[in-house]
Amino acid sequence: MSNWPQVPLGELLSRADSPADLAPDTEYHEVTIRLWGKGVVSRGKVRGADVTTARRFVRSGQLILSKIDARNGALGMVPSELDGAIVSNDFPSFELQEAGGCLPGFMSWLVQSESFVDLCKASSEGTTNRVRIKEDRFLQQRVPLPSLPEQQAIVVRLDALADKTRQLTAHLDAIEADADQLLAQQFRAAIADAPYRPMSDVAPQEKRQVVLDTDKRYREVGARSFGKGLFVKPEFDAAEATWEKPVWIRSGDLVRISLIVTARFA
Repeated sequence: MSNWPQVPLGELLSRADSPADLAPDTEYHEVTIRLWGKGVVSRGKVRGADVTTARRFVRSGQLILSKIDARNGALGMVPSELDGAIVSNDFPSFELQEAGGCLPGFMSWLVQSESFVDLCKASSEGTTNRVRIKEDRFLQQRVPLPSLPEQQAIVVRLDALADKTRQLTAHLDAIEADADQLLAQQFRAAIADAPYRPMSDVAPQEKRQVVLDTDKRYREVGARSFGKGLFVKPEFDAAEATWEKPVWIRSGDLVRISLIVTARFA
């Protein structure tokens, strides 16, 4: 690795700017990026008529990052299923230059590395809660670039390891599902003779309305299907919020997700 040439990112990437002219009655995926290299995913669909701020299109195979959270590993390659999705200006995207000599698969693995996240940290500056990556500084950073045959060999090896990891994860998930089923059976047996009470008595509904401050950032909570619990999504700028009635939740709340909720743990 020490013998690989160090190449500025600006020689491998070029800014992709494709302004989104949205059709009012068409639905578009909005992109979000999970932290620590967990991938580029959809945060849901939105109608063109409901989008009130500028958006850009992203395309499959582009590198996309969060200006605020790139230093926390929020970057990755746009997957094919999000081709034509929309993003705000806080999510710059880049095309791989054909003359750069970098394979998309190699770039995909490179941006998941700890050294690349450190590179993003070195490219960011700002005050608390406003630290953002500087694109010009980012594109000046140098990364190791092996030859095309070496890149291909690395991609094949890492793809194979990733596939084995997925198989192992699926096997462990199956074991966990069996354990959950057994626990559910035991729970049903334990409460077989217990009296029933209305949910309104057990867990009265409470809505703590949020008034968003457009100068602040908030955390958003989602819920996994089939009782897998809540998870915290990346922070967002209140000015970019597209829903109307977010609510606070607190530790210990029972949350039913019929809408997207916004949360800060109290």
